[in-house]
Amino acid sequence: MRGRLIAVVLVAAAALAIVDGLAGDPSIAGYRFLHSTRAELLRRLGRAHDALAAYDRALALSPNEAEAAFLRARRQLVIAGSTAG
Repeated sequence: MRGRLIAVVLVAAAALAIVDGLAGDPSIAGYRFLHSTRAELLRRLGRAHDALAAYDRALALSPNEAEAAFLRARRQLVIAGSTAG
């Protein structure tokens, strides 16, 4: 169990570094999936404040209610303090 947790954190941290590198490109700054991916990685790393901000940005860019509902549910996990899932 502990090994899996360490692996999840290491993979999430490496993925976040890649996503953050992409986020510096102004041509994709408004790409909603960039922000939702970043939010999910931050959530998994326990960085609640940053995750909420990224979910808010993704929600602002969401074009439809189904996607927005999913993002709101994931955002609620952060508020509830969950890093599972």
